Amino acid sequence: MLNRSGISFSLPKLPKKTKLRRVEHSSNSAVNACLEGRVIASFPPRSLGQILKIIENGAAEAITIMEWLHVFKTSDDWRFNDKNDEVRACLLIWEEISKNSSVSQIAFFKSALAIDLNDNSFPLPLIDTANIAKPYLNDLDKQKVDWIQALRSSNYQQCAGFVYSSRFTVKQCIHWLGLPDATSYINQIFSLLVSSLDSEMSVADEEWLLECIVELPSTELVIQVCEQILSSGLHTFKSDSLNKWFRDHCLPHSNPSYFFKLNDKSKIKLKEFYKLSEFYKFKDLIELITRPANARSLKITDEEIKQLRGRSEFWSNYSERFIQVRCFVSHGTDSLLKFSTPSSTHYEVLNDAVHDESEVCIFELSNQIIVEIFRGALSEVRFFDKSERNIKRLLIDKDLSISDIRNMVQDGYHDHTVLWQYFCERLLRKEFNIIPNDGIEYLSGLSRVIGRYSHGMTVPLATPSNSLLLQRKEQLEIWHDAFWNREFKTEKYQNATKEDLSSKRQVNKILMLKSLGQKIDYESEFLTLANEGNKDAKFELAKKYLSKPMTAKKGQDYLIQSANMGHAEAIGLAKKYNIKVDVQVKPTVEIKTKNKFKTRDYDPKLIVKVIDELLEQNKPVIAGSLLFNSISDLLSVMTVKTAGETFNNPLKILSKLNNDDLCSLISISMVKNDIINLKKVAAFLSNSREFVYINKIDEINKFLESSKNESSVATCTEDREFLLLSAGELMKKMKAFEVGDNYEGLKSILSELRVRKPSKAIRTIEASIINILDDVDVG
Repeated sequence: MLNRSGISFSLPKLPKKTKLRRVEHSSNSAVNACLEGRVIASFPPRSLGQILKIIENGAAEAITIMEWLHVFKTSDDWRFNDKNDEVRACLLIWEEISKNSSVSQIAFFKSALAIDLNDNSFPLPLIDTANIAKPYLNDLDKQKVDWIQALRSSNYQQCAGFVYSSRFTVKQCIHWLGLPDATSYINQIFSLLVSSLDSEMSVADEEWLLECIVELPSTELVIQVCEQILSSGLHTFKSDSLNKWFRDHCLPHSNPSYFFKLNDKSKIKLKEFYKLSEFYKFKDLIELITRPANARSLKITDEEIKQLRGRSEFWSNYSERFIQVRCFVSHGTDSLLKFSTPSSTHYEVLNDAVHDESEVCIFELSNQIIVEIFRGALSEVRFFDKSERNIKRLLIDKDLSISDIRNMVQDGYHDHTVLWQYFCERLLRKEFNIIPNDGIEYLSGLSRVIGRYSHGMTVPLATPSNSLLLQRKEQLEIWHDAFWNREFKTEKYQNATKEDLSSKRQVNKILMLKSLGQKIDYESEFLTLANEGNKDAKFELAKKYLSKPMTAKKGQDYLIQSANMGHAEAIGLAKKYNIKVDVQVKPTVEIKTKNKFKTRDYDPKLIVKVIDELLEQNKPVIAGSLLFNSISDLLSVMTVKTAGETFNNPLKILSKLNNDDLCSLISISMVKNDIINLKKVAAFLSNSREFVYINKIDEINKFLESSKNESSVATCTEDREFLLLSAGELMKKMKAFEVGDNYEGLKSILSELRVRKPSKAIRTIEASIINILDDVDVG
């Protein structure tokens, strides 16, 4: 036969005649053999009363399974007028349950199911009388009775203890008892497993607990049980298997990982157990803000979520290099997270008075501080050296905002445009000597094509395609211009001239192209700008030439030229190499501090904060030179009136200067050969009674002597002159005072010894003076 497709099929062959097969009726037939001995159900089913009579007559085998199912169902038959009749009926049925395993299985299964469903489908009198019948039951049925009664009273702790003593898992135990496993109470039992254990778990306990964890039906239960284990006083895992499971599933680098769903106490415990890097704080914060509900509330787009998770992947390559990690959120993000994830407390809140709506993470490494700003059209990475001030500001201070960070002077910066991970790795490696974790084969965050990492190679990553590089160039030029437009509005550039900003912008443009690997003659570009008087270009050439012995002289010339034009970094480098320069310093920030305090409403604490800001501005910056011409200028702004009292403790403010800052300010006065200022500075320092300043005073003395200045700094303050004397000179002075009975002079020397570093000579002089004063009975 042909069908429409043209394919033919043969017709099936059918029998010509069909009929039913005749079955012979005989006592030996197959049908009779199957029905032999089987109880045929009566219709309609017998009533409860009839069934009870059958049991009393000893003919319980005549009761069918269908009739037993009817017995174990709540009906009008279970309404007894007499309580004794009800108990008698229950005991008769319990007697049969104890004898017939099939009836027992039906009874316990249906009773457990009714309790689970919280309905009245099973006769409650039977459950109520179970304890009376319990002595007549076998051991397994007794355990079933205990389980069901515990369920009925919601005593899930008893069930969990039973599971533990049986050494089954929860599901295995329920199956062993022959009870339904599709139950609502199973979650409650799972959640109480840990509390059923002794405080000191054995290896067998931990192995059993792992079996239970593996069969947990939901992530929420896994999290709950893990948190209970970690909060149970556990100090170490005895079981290798449980230890491995936590490593594979509960650490930040696990994939997938339960780590970021755990509460903070559990995370801290895991950190202690496995000596985790603090990088988990960063990854955890990314996880929190990119959760769908939180992301919608924070108006984070899908593209931003992808970018944020990409940053988490990239920085995970350096997790072993992080010493400390600080995470900050805005007040808005903090309010949201407290509502959605109240257990998260490892982040701090930004002082977002300027309404910064982003998150910030600060990484401390051995030689750098890295700041990652999460969101915004110009989100960026900034690199800071680990100076005392930067450590205090970024790693210690609680009062921090994004604007504060951007007002600080950074060592470098980086974008988040396409291929940023590839170029950021290069910047970290070449400029800051920061390399990824040991053993990394592929750099997370980059495609497998270019992400394979070859440790020890000059270029450890494959080169991206030309199309990607071109795409990056286009995006980076836009980002770069916008970044510097914003940067020039920060406080550190607020008094830079147009020429300074233009100079900086020209050099930054060339450096940007250089970072992209563009084939241009950078040296020629910088030379052209340097010849036009660009001090930033001169400084770049100085750094290049000073790095090679053959061109060091040329580098020194460019360094002097740049420093003489007031380039702060050049001044610092000249000082480092002991190169004398003639700095033409012009303050880049007007000293208007006094005006700030004319209002009587200011608190002294605010003054300290403003002085801190001034000192931060005084940090050498690319656009200009120091805020103050010398220390005397700095001191002139330190005595101010506020709220009717004089804030006249400049030493307290001066103590905020670290050694580098102090040396820098003193050096400027020396470079300017400002003898008068240096004398004032030395007098001020010697009056401070701080031993740490003696070296600075000695340095100024030597400078004044080399300048053939006859004046001695020590004469600037008679009552503190002993600080500048050596131990031998003090001994001579002490002898002179002793001969002249000048006891006040001796007491002056004794008081000065208190601020000196203890030494054998100091102690000898001290003991001699005390003996003299004691002999003459002078207090």
